[in-house]
Amino acid sequence: MDSTLLLPCLLLALVSQSGLLASAAVYNLEDPYPPENNDSRVPLYFSLIQSFSGQYISSYSLPGLQLALDLINEDETLLPGYSLHFVITDTPCNKIDALDTFHRQVFEEPTKIGIIGSGCSVSTEPTASISHYYNLVQVREERGGEGGKSRNVHEYDWSVEHVLQEV
Repeated sequence: MDSTLLLPCLLLALVSQSGLLASAAVYNLEDPYPPENNDSRVPLYFSLIQSFSGQYISSYSLPGLQLALDLINEDETLLPGYSLHFVITDTPCNKIDALDTFHRQVFEEPTKIGIIGSGCSVSTEPTASISHYYNLVQVREERGGEGGKSRNVHEYDWSVEHVLQEV
């Protein structure tokens, strides 16, 4: 992954873990801030795989992620000539839905540069295990019950805690 994209990935992951998170709510699954027609910057897209329904709700991180995107896009010194956006998908903490969503996101426009996974390991583990085949880095929330493990066994799967240790 290009090092210029690492900072925005980290910022997105870190802000989603901050105290700026709202309670779970129903969100419109369209990009809330699509690129403006008069914006000359090249849009870059993340696939945001979250659980808006099912046994684990991770949509609470959406306001923090949107704030991170806004802060990155407003600072013209970060990623000059580019703007960041995300495509939101719902995987109700289900392995089959997560894999189906992942493959649709990989092969459908717009092209994605990375994945932001949810804290639901049932959904996150399968997508992390195949993301390297598509040269996509997946940043995810830290899952509970890992006993202090900060890095998954998958090469392209990074947790927020692991990223903080590396920085």
